[in-house]
Amino acid sequence: MWIIFVYKTDGILASTTILIEAFFHWCSNTNFDNVMLVLKRNNEYEIWSFEIKLRMKIFQFSVKSIGKAISQKLCKQGEMGQYRSLVAVFQSLPDAFVYNSSKNGTLMRLGGDTGLLLKSFIHHINGSMNILPLSYDEYMKKVPQDCTQDRCIDIGANMLSNFSVSPQSPVLRVTQTCLVLPYDSWIALEVYPLSFDKNYSLLAFIVLSTVVYVVIKRISNPHLSLGASLFSCLRLAAGQSIPGRTFRRLGLPEKLMEVFTHIYNLLVMSLFGSALATALITGLRKPEILDTKTFLASGLRIMVFPEQLQSLFDYIPHALSNRLIVEDESARDRHVYSLNNSYAYVMETHKWIILEFIQRRLRKPKLRLGPQALCSAQRYLTFHMRSGLCFGRALKQFTMQAHEAGLTSKKWTQLGLRQAEAAGMLSQAPYDPLIRQPLQIKFYGEAFIFYSFSLFLSLITLVLECLYAYCRTRNTVIIV
Repeated sequence: MWIIFVYKTDGILASTTILIEAFFHWCSNTNFDNVMLVLKRNNEYEIWSFEIKLRMKIFQFSVKSIGKAISQKLCKQGEMGQYRSLVAVFQSLPDAFVYNSSKNGTLMRLGGDTGLLLKSFIHHINGSMNILPLSYDEYMKKVPQDCTQDRCIDIGANMLSNFSVSPQSPVLRVTQTCLVLPYDSWIALEVYPLSFDKNYSLLAFIVLSTVVYVVIKRISNPHLSLGASLFSCLRLAAGQSIPGRTFRRLGLPEKLMEVFTHIYNLLVMSLFGSALATALITGLRKPEILDTKTFLASGLRIMVFPEQLQSLFDYIPHALSNRLIVEDESARDRHVYSLNNSYAYVMETHKWIILEFIQRRLRKPKLRLGPQALCSAQRYLTFHMRSGLCFGRALKQFTMQAHEAGLTSKKWTQLGLRQAEAAGMLSQAPYDPLIRQPLQIKFYGEAFIFYSFSLFLSLITLVLECLYAYCRTRNTVIIV
């Protein structure tokens, strides 16, 4: 759409060129890109306009050539072959990154879904671009200034939410900041008894029943020694029965204790055996993390890098602050891309596609995106465009059409991930076949230790009894 300004004055315009230049600068600053100024001077009408590529250029139309000029000189924004756009970028998968596409590493290309969007648009307008790789801190410092010491930065290729943008900057997608959690938190089979009796109620009942049995045994048979009472209690707790003749000689309280304890042992062993069989088949899972309370109960730590700490608690609950582990960004990325599920991580939802790509071959994923209770509010993502960029509106329209066609969310995203994989920035996890392993011997470690200790204690007891018998009978005279 063209806007025509007609300047009406009664007198002669002073310093007309300065006035026209100031007017066109005002139009550029207020985002009027296609402007014609009509004025009358020396009884003749003049038509002026401007265009911006590297800098503003003001020119005058003749009445005869205005139609041809509008259609060929101004409206043809595809004629950009003489202009090289300066595109700034820092490494940020999957939206924009720089990689070398040649074996000797001299040919630098722009990758990622936003990078492919900009490459397609520059090709569409028959233009070219220079890539300016920056670090994150340099990007945040230089790009909003629009111009460096050498020249102006036309486009910042990275998608950010907390960034100053021009009114022409297109909104690409919506994102949230969420916690990335382990897909399944498993309990090792070695600690199965502890997980089976978390509140130690079974152990408490065993201790209480032992004390009650010893007391009943001492009351019903006062002449029985304490050692014999404890041994009888251990025999009963182990589920070992006694001969019928011995059972008939017991008192009524002891008979009741024997019967009910054997029934209890039968029930406990049945429950323990069925639960163990279920654990061996399906595994032991920790409670699922659904909110802040369950996350704190899980004992997980959150690994972050220093740049995330600047605005981290604007997005996640402050109650999780004592669970943070701060590492440098390369170490944190190494843990994430190797699918280390010993930690939780902070990630924006539009970058979750990276972990989906890495876990594509796995039979069961190792990491998952956290629930909404552990996510922030939605934010809009856009990339930076210099104010007054001559093809700004065309780029915005191109972005909208590409988004409607599904190129930004599907094709270019997957192509950008394959570019990163080819450049060695990403690698898919290898296929993990189902491996069924027998129960390891260390599962029975505590039982073997208890059994070995019992044997050792029995051996020590036997040795002491032999020594005691020898000391009593060494001076004894046997008379036949």
